[in-house]
Amino acid sequence: RHYRVGLHSPDCWLVQPAALIRGLADALPENVRLHERSAVRSVQRDGSEWVLRTDAATVRAPRVLLANNGWAAALHPGAGALTPVFTYAALTEPVDPEALGSDPEWGLLPAAKLGCTLRRTADQRLLIRSRYSYRAEASNAAVEAQLRRSLTRRWPGLAQVPFAHLWGGSTGVTLGGGPLLAELEPGLRVAAGCNGGGVVKGTLFGDVAARAALGEAVPDLSALFGEPGRVPGEPLRRIGFGLLTELWRRQAGAEA
Repeated sequence: RHYRVGLHSPDCWLVQPAALIRGLADALPENVRLHERSAVRSVQRDGSEWVLRTDAATVRAPRVLLANNGWAAALHPGAGALTPVFTYAALTEPVDPEALGSDPEWGLLPAAKLGCTLRRTADQRLLIRSRYSYRAEASNAAVEAQLRRSLTRRWPGLAQVPFAHLWGGSTGVTLGGGPLLAELEPGLRVAAGCNGGGVVKGTLFGDVAARAALGEAVPDLSALFGEPGRVPGEPLRRIGFGLLTELWRRQAGAEA
């Protein structure tokens, strides 16, 4: 009864994000080397090459693509239009299927910027995602309370169903929603600013950036998504984020 109207997309697919990422990693060609848990601490130019430093090693390359989304500005000031934000989700314990309707698996996406994402999983759990915080994770207690309120508004009868898991993750947003796709310096490009559309936009932006780095013709994504707006430095950026998110939260209304 919470929802009044929606658009049905029959040709969409629901995926388990971690399984998708691991599957893509397992399918990488032999000429690609993947290093996990190897955070890059700095990216600096050295002659015609770029030097990437981690805690345990150094990598040199003539061309580098920054694809760390909201945290790209931590490695180069030219990516200052990006702001990292955290969003949160919870997964319930299995629920009586009779309480969830006739469709065995579905996903709901909000129309509002700060709306709430909801999914029914194949093992009869509800996954709910909502809430944003600026640059740092909020407390578990505050996040759990907010997600619980959002779930209860949609299913009052499931107010006592416990959450099995609660977590947060960062994304990158820009003022106006346009992506940041640019050559910051010769040999250094950035592909970031998915603004919450990670799988779809990340795939598109990465493909375009890689092709541009190779000198291939690429579509004009700014004509499709727009350009990222310029944002002030601190503390005005933090204040502006708080004001905007409060405005969007009010506009979202029942979708929050």
